[in-house]
Order: sequence, then structure tokens, then C-alpha cells
Amino acid sequence: MAIEHWPEADVFIDEVLKEKDHGSDRALVLVGVTMVDNLLQRLLHMNMIEGADEKELFSGDGAPLGAFSKKIKVAFSLGLLTKTERECCDTLRKIRNSMAHELGATLSSTATRSQAVSIYEKSYKKKPNPTDDERTVFFMACTVMIVALLARLKKAKHADEPTTGLGI
Repeated sequence: MAIEHWPEADVFIDEVLKEKDHGSDRALVLVGVTMVDNLLQRLLHMNMIEGADEKELFSGDGAPLGAFSKKIKVAFSLGLLTKTERECCDTLRKIRNSMAHELGATLSSTATRSQAVSIYEKSYKKKPNPTDDERTVFFMACTVMIVALLARLKKAKHADEPTTGLGI
């Protein structure tokens, strides 16, 4: 299932489904949020002028858009994310950081579960099914952001180079 503007889609989708079904909570979160981060970076890049140096902006020491938090802030400031999507991305970032830096962190911890439920409720405008486990709730929360970003990517095109009106 090749997705325009996201050639690695199949790899990411296979990985997140593998982690959802058989992996650890930590792996599911890291892969899922990496998907969101990657798509947000692609969306930002697609809204830059043709020829913008993606490598300089998004990777390496001192890259101004290297951190997920910075990508979220810039995307929101440019109108590429709604307020709710910004809040959901920021919550996904917090969950990812918790899972990456806290020993023994799981999706079933009270704080992490409530964060995933918050994203779910904001996105789907309803409470999760009571029979859904933490992994499913997190997976669905991530999925709604992935779908939103893919929809934006489909419409995105490189911006025209700005003109000064001075003919230069």
C-alpha cells in the first residue's frame, strides 16, 4: 500500500501492527509516535518552498526543527494542525518521553492510560469502548493522528518561492 509522499508507509504500518500484536508497550509507543513525528516532518517539508534544505532543518546538531515538540509548535503556528491536533500530538510526545525515560513505564499506568484516553476522547468525541485494553486505546489515538496527517499530506504541495515585489 504505497502512500504518496510517504514511501516508508508499508514498513511503518507493518512495524506498528507487529508491536501492537506482539511487542512491548514501550515498543508500540516508540514506533507509533515515530510514525506521527515522521508524518509531521513530511507535512512541514511539503509546505516549504521547493529546494528547502530538509536535512539542515530537521536533523543534526542544532537543527531548528529536530525535536518533535518544535515540529508540533511550528505546524500549529502555520495552520497545519488544529488546536486539538496540537494537543493530541503534544500528549503523544509526553507519552513517548515517559516510555523512553522511565524504567518500568507501561500503558496501563494511571497517568499514561489517562493521557491516551484523553487523545481518544478528543479525537473520536466519545469514550473508548470499556472492553478496549490500554494498547488498543493508544493504538487508536495514534491512528487518528496518522490519518489526519496523511489527509493533509495528500493536499500539500510545495509553496511558491516568495517574491519581494522588487523583481529580485
